[in-house]
Amino acid sequence: DIDMELLNQEFLVLLNELRVSAGRGVVYYAAEYQDEADTRALEEVEQTVASFEAGNGWDIDHERTDGSAWYEVFENRDFGAGENLLGNSINYLDALTDIDEKALAYSMFKQWESSTGHRDNMMGIGFTTNTISVQLINVDGYVYYVGSELLTSNGAYSDGK
Repeated sequence: DIDMELLNQEFLVLLNELRVSAGRGVVYYAAEYQDEADTRALEEVEQTVASFEAGNGWDIDHERTDGSAWYEVFENRDFGAGENLLGNSINYLDALTDIDEKALAYSMFKQWESSTGHRDNMMGIGFTTNTISVQLINVDGYVYYVGSELLTSNGAYSDGK
């Protein structure tokens, strides 16, 4: 099993290094949004598996499986939020049982960092919290991961930057 708290801690080290180097404030792990991040990753798994089974490859979409917008995952949202999604393959044999959260966090971070739009989202000035989730899937003997990142401007964590 993936230790989501450890995965988030490892990811935040990388993200906050990048943010601080650019003069941005740090963001904090928001455990209270872990269920929402997990839900979004699971929804993307559902879409991706269906797409693979139909022979169409990846289907990473900010629309939820019920057709609503991604931000509807939050109940009573009264704060700004952003979402990054990703999918990729995993290159080690025991991926479904032997997870290295640090390596996985690094891979996810680098994938989002290398995309201008995703990087801009991670660097958003108003964001104060960050919560990620990842789900592993096995499709025809190949192991993939699908990840979600939810960034929020929850004022309780604001450092004024």
